[in-house]
Amino acid sequence: MRAKTLSASLLLLAACNVGDSGHVPTFETSPDELVPLSHVEGMPAQLSGSTRARRLVIRSRDVLEAFWAELGQPNSFGPVPEVDFEREMVIAATMGPRGSGGYRITFDAMVTRGSRHHVLVRSSLPGPQCPALGVITSPVDAIVVPIAQGVSFEERTVTYDCRG
Repeated sequence: MRAKTLSASLLLLAACNVGDSGHVPTFETSPDELVPLSHVEGMPAQLSGSTRARRLVIRSRDVLEAFWAELGQPNSFGPVPEVDFEREMVIAATMGPRGSGGYRITFDAMVTRGSRHHVLVRSSLPGPQCPALGVITSPVDAIVVPIAQGVSFEERTVTYDCRG
């Protein structure tokens, strides 16, 4: 049942895509094709210094350090993660500032086909009945993955219903 639900979700998500090459993947997948995700320590997080919504493919230490500095005050996310850029890269997603708590961005799944990674990004929003703290948040997530020539982002937005 889970495999059918995931396949249907991936087909629906194929219409909403941005990536580093403009490629719009349309594919079905089975659970055995899913690549385990390795989230950077402390991720996903709701509070960061990110000022805009972005999807990033980070292939060098310099770019990772700049991104890490953008996320917050020194050490708010700990030290810059150790990444072996000869074999790995970082994929990150930021939501940008939000006017309350209850927002979240996460990588749900990744499939590798040939030399491309296809990642599913979920943006979660609080529904109108959800209690939320009156604090500015800026959700972020980051994963470390094997190097690939290209990355496509498939987006899913979910609004929580907090009634009853």
